[in-house]
Amino acid sequence: MTKTSHPLHQSHALHTGHVLHTAYSHTHTHADSHSHSFDERVYAAVKQIPRGCVATYGQIAGMIGAPRAARYVGFALHRNPYEGIVPCHRVVFADGSLAPGFLFGGPDEQRKRLESEGVIFLPGIGPHGTARVDLKACGWDQDQIR
Repeated sequence: MTKTSHPLHQSHALHTGHVLHTAYSHTHTHADSHSHSFDERVYAAVKQIPRGCVATYGQIAGMIGAPRAARYVGFALHRNPYEGIVPCHRVVFADGSLAPGFLFGGPDEQRKRLESEGVIFLPGIGPHGTARVDLKACGWDQDQIR
């Protein structure tokens, strides 16, 4: 019996995100209803982030009921087919760093879009080699109405 064929391991795999990992392999297609549903939940959550605010990948993952799936939120946003509708530029790393692989023009374009909305940046460069947003000033509190 292989490790994943044992019933206890199968259950554990389902609860630790193994299914998400499988859904987000490089062979992902939109025919995969599980990953499509995940992506759409990500896009719906990101559309709620107000201008002038940012959220973290982990925050979005928690909002959609997948608190350990921050990396997969990033994968979904990197495939964002709704430029101008889903403001993926408003999602940053937990330390406020911008995404080095921002889909629509890299971190310089992400910074330009955020600055045009009034988002404040910290001095210097973050550990990801990109600028960092001041999360205390501009982090989105989804429980607070702006």
